[in-house]
Amino acid sequence: NRSIPAIRVYMLKNYMNKSFKELKEYYLNSLKAMEGNGMGYENVKITEAKNITINGKTGIEFRIEFEFLNPYLEIKEKHRGRSYYFFISENYYLQINMNDTEYDKCDRIFDRTLAEIKF
Repeated sequence: NRSIPAIRVYMLKNYMNKSFKELKEYYLNSLKAMEGNGMGYENVKITEAKNITINGKTGIEFRIEFEFLNPYLEIKEKHRGRSYYFFISENYYLQINMNDTEYDKCDRIFDRTLAEIKF
């Protein structure tokens, strides 16, 4: 009855022609708007918004925490999310999402997975 913990990887086309800096601002603004979008997110906190380097590739890291009403269990869960963005060409970038709840404690698994990424 839960969708997390999860690791999801997406390859996205840079159809908005955003630069690295513009892409960071775009996703930061999207995260800031989460609470007001009517999807059930409450007490959204952005805990990290920084550039990172993994295996020689510069990317963007966002970490957030929020409360979410689980519609299956009808309980409010505290979720944690990590999102990473890496350009792999001028036209494409990877989005890597890692999500868990405060009870899952997947930090070590997420850190190890991130360290093993090869571009």
